[in-house]
Amino acid sequence: MNELEIIESIVTKLKKANIEVEILEKDVSFVEDEIEIAKFIIAKFAKEREIVNITFLPAYSKEKILNSNIENYKFIKGYEAIWSSNKDTIECELNPVQRKAMIGIGFNFKLRRLFNTIKPIEETGLINDRYYFPPSNDGIKISIGTSSVDFSILTSSRYKEHRIKDRLTIQIENVKINTHDEAKDYLEKIGNSFLFKLDFSINFGHYLAQDKEPKNRASRVKIDYDIDISFPMYEYDKEPISFFWYARSSGELPLLQFLAFYQILEFYFPVFSENEAHYRIKNILKNPGFNANKDSDIAKVLSTVKISKGQKGFGSELEQLKATVKSCINDKELKEFIELDNECKDYFLDKSSISLSKKKDINNYQRRHLNGCLRTYI
Repeated sequence: MNELEIIESIVTKLKKANIEVEILEKDVSFVEDEIEIAKFIIAKFAKEREIVNITFLPAYSKEKILNSNIENYKFIKGYEAIWSSNKDTIECELNPVQRKAMIGIGFNFKLRRLFNTIKPIEETGLINDRYYFPPSNDGIKISIGTSSVDFSILTSSRYKEHRIKDRLTIQIENVKINTHDEAKDYLEKIGNSFLFKLDFSINFGHYLAQDKEPKNRASRVKIDYDIDISFPMYEYDKEPISFFWYARSSGELPLLQFLAFYQILEFYFPVFSENEAHYRIKNILKNPGFNANKDSDIAKVLSTVKISKGQKGFGSELEQLKATVKSCINDKELKEFIELDNECKDYFLDKSSISLSKKKDINNYQRRHLNGCLRTYI
């Protein structure tokens, strides 16, 4: 087929999928007083209740567009992502927490480096520049790597880029989705949970790319645990996961990074302070000496259940912080974390710093020493 026939076939294909299409002819250059006419294909794709104009520039490969499945996809509002109920697929671009981390590093090389793929390709799950992870029990598959042809075409044409560009994406397949909200919910729950897990396993450092309207982090000590790349078993609350990715991308602004991490703790203050209040109240009531007719005993109960001013949790902010940290921190893991970072270890052993305990023995990690760490941090 010649170019005109290919353009007509593209238009027909899109219209069959109920996508509005128009052809725009534009003068693009003059050659010896002759006007060169270029044809731009403009298609209207859905994004929730909105319409996104997609412009296929003359320089794009018309054959690639014709052979693609772009007509099956819609955009996900709020993210650089697409979804398809016909293909049971969601795909979203990934952004690094450090922009310079991607400069000069090819997708294939980056995947091999991140996943330590020193084995032959057939043993690693790396196929066509995508790394496929073990599926969930119900068959949902996750892969990370070079974007699909459909994603590359739709994203490049949305921003009128001079060529169809590949991107780094996460793809979630075999998900039964019929609406935009279902697709977005799957992306946020599965995508965020998996990337969060991957970040802690191999310091992956990428997050779901947010919608771009046509508008450093220091290296972390890696504890030598086995890398867990299995399908995520848990999902995480939307608000704290947003704070986490904000903190991860604020490495050059340590104060903002600290505040973002602290807001994650704050989010769970009500949960853990309530658990602590339950525990303390039960101990008070079980005490054989408790007397319901005694004002001082009742005052103990009331002080325990006193709601913090301006917050939902029980007790002061410091008490809520201590309850949260005490419930979440594992002594052994904290000990390993500090000992693997010589600078951190030297700080706590330094006589001029605030002591962890009277004995200053970081090998003795009873709960009282964790409280010392907490006081130092505050």
